[in-house]
Order: sequence, then C-alpha cells, then structure tokens
Amino acid sequence: VQSTVDVLRIMLRENLREEKGGVYGVGIRGATEKFPVERYSITINFTCDPTEAEALIRAVQEEIVSLQEAGPSAQNMTKVKETQKKTIEEGLQENEFWMSQLVFAYKHEQNPANILSQADKVEALEASQVQEAARQLFDMNYAELVLVPEPADESDE
Repeated sequence: VQSTVDVLRIMLRENLREEKGGVYGVGIRGATEKFPVERYSITINFTCDPTEAEALIRAVQEEIVSLQEAGPSAQNMTKVKETQKKTIEEGLQENEFWMSQLVFAYKHEQNPANILSQADKVEALEASQVQEAARQLFDMNYAELVLVPEPADESDE
C-alpha cells in the first residue's frame, strides 16, 4: 500500500500543483488494519478554489487510472525507492522507529528480524507490483466530499 500511495503522491503533486496550478499541496495517506477486521483506506485531500474542485477531482481520478493501466514511471519508482530506503536507514538509528516496527511485527505476527531486511525489499520492488496494487486498492469504491465555504455576507463588510 505504502509504495503505491507514495507513487500516486508524486503523480498528483506534479499534475495538480505543478501542471494545473490548482492546489498548493496534495495530501494522500494510506492506512491498513489487520485486526479486528482486515481492511485498508486511502485518503486524498487538497484545498482549491471551489470552482476548480470538479476538474481537479477528475484529474485525481485520471491519475489513478493511469497508474492502474500504465503503472508508475521509472523516474517515480526511483524517487520512491530512494526516499523509502533513506527513511529506513535513518529510522534504524532511532528508538521510536524500532518501537513502532516491533509493535507492528508483534501485532501482525511477523518475525521482527524482517525489520533489518526492509531496505532490500524496497530495492526489489517492481513497477508491476505497484501497478497491480493500484488495480486492487483503487476500485473506485469511494466517498467524495467537497467542503465549500459559505458565501460572504455583504452586511459584514
């Protein structure tokens, strides 16, 4: 889930912010749970001019479809792998990282020794795996929420 979210984050930032200039930033977060019921969620959010919301939502959907159909670019895969490996390398030096990884391993009944091979798993990650994950994760079963500010009351001016 995380690698797919990381690739999509880059794609959305490049499209919505850099190409369209419609947002300052795009937030995307993935979460998984194993207990009590196995499930996942991915949240994408951004702030924009309300008149641009529909077009930007369509652009998000188009990027998701692009990831599902064409997969991530080699450049985006390289960016994601480098960032994830750096995060792991730095994390291995921090107690907080170890604590969260050990708790995760315990809760998910995994071997804690796997923590030491995370960078190798990142290096072995293939674009086709990210593409397949996008196909499974983004089935377009989603909720779309648009918060629109109330019009300004002219009597307040």
